[in-house]
Amino acid sequence: DLIQAGLLPNPEFLYTFPAPNKPFKYLVEFSLESIFFRPVRVKAADEENKRVCDRLTQLALDLIRDTRQAYADLVLAKDRVRVAGVAVRVRGKVAELVDVRRRAGDASEQEAATARIDALLAGQDATRVGYEVTLAEERLRFLLGLSGVAGPLAVEDGPEPPSLDLDADALVADAVKTRPDSRAAVHAEAAAAARARFARFSFIRLFGILDATSGRVTGHEFSPALRFTVPIFNRNQGGIARADGELERAARNRVTVQNQIALDVKLAHARYRQARAEWDVLRLKVRPEVDSSIRRAEAAYNEGNVTYLIVLEATRQLIDTLGREATLKADFRRAWADLERGVGRKLAPAAVVPPPAPLPPPGPIMPTVPTSPPP
Repeated sequence: DLIQAGLLPNPEFLYTFPAPNKPFKYLVEFSLESIFFRPVRVKAADEENKRVCDRLTQLALDLIRDTRQAYADLVLAKDRVRVAGVAVRVRGKVAELVDVRRRAGDASEQEAATARIDALLAGQDATRVGYEVTLAEERLRFLLGLSGVAGPLAVEDGPEPPSLDLDADALVADAVKTRPDSRAAVHAEAAAAARARFARFSFIRLFGILDATSGRVTGHEFSPALRFTVPIFNRNQGGIARADGELERAARNRVTVQNQIALDVKLAHARYRQARAEWDVLRLKVRPEVDSSIRRAEAAYNEGNVTYLIVLEATRQLIDTLGREATLKADFRRAWADLERGVGRKLAPAAVVPPPAPLPPPGPIMPTVPTSPPP
């Protein structure tokens, strides 16, 4: 469209064949107003071209955000599979211990049935989260353009997002100026303004004519002429009204886009702060307390001061903490990806907090179940 707007119309050539008592005649006709209107048409097409380019860039930013969030979902699904395996082992050993206590007369049949149901539900959860990995892989494969490639995706657990103290208002001001969809709305308004200016003169037709007919000197004497429109009835009133309406709509759409950008950035910033706060509390307070509780419970059990159910209960708290840790880490990654998409660029970490330690390997986390009831 931009190339087409810069083209001038071709001249028209008319030739009249000679006849008896009628000399030959030809003329050249060219639209003169196209020369004067060309800059306005090029301006409108150039702004529209820039708008389309910025919209394409914004679609790329959306694709980047969706791909990063799909990666976070896949890592979360794999973490859940690992935690579910630990849960199956722990709850299975709980069921075994309760069954041993039932045979010794220290537990009822109802308690044993409850423990078995709990172990079966853990196995059902492990089966479900196993399929979640497949679903997350297919979504990530689609976003990467690898839907036709078979085989599992080799996805590694990358570093966590940085912990930054960011000002929401500064991010909003930056996003309104630089985000591609904001620039696209500005270009759309500029293109509409150019079309509104053009509509006020587009009804004008001015043709320059070179008329040649038989003459006494060269046989085809040229004579200049003009042909133009007399704007008595039609001055493109409807086109002007439509162009003005489109300009007003483009201006209101620009304001709407800027308000939407402010909403996106503020919501993403709030979700990022929430995810970071929850992650810090779990990593710095909850997780150390759970690890200490397990160590104390195991030490007390080895000394014969508590029953083994206390150890198992502490271990189940660790399982719940591992699951929550995986979820919060994924939420943290999704919030960071959404925040960078909301701002429209990568956020340089000015003061990056070192990433937290990764989740522990799924090795044994409790001692062997005794074959006889504990004292």
